[in-house]
Amino acid sequence: SKQTTFSLLSKDEQGELCLLDYSVNLKDINKDLNLNYGEDFINFHNSLIKKIEKKKRGLVILYGEQGTGKSTYLRQLIPILSEDLH
Repeated sequence: SKQTTFSLLSKDEQGELCLLDYSVNLKDINKDLNLNYGEDFINFHNSLIKKIEKKKRGLVILYGEQGTGKSTYLRQLIPILSEDLH
């Protein structure tokens, strides 16, 4: 099965910035954003994809409480972008 890898900028136990590496099996990605994030989220998602495809560079910061789905969303987003940008 096809896999993709990406890194997330995070903080370690000492509060220092570090990169966390992830490998994602594309077969296991749940693409039903409405189910996981609510109906309003799909508008944000589509807008973000369009902006990234248009500029192909920049910085996006997802901010929120621990456990709200930021990392999970990135695990879904990276493979989608990997397909679109190749």
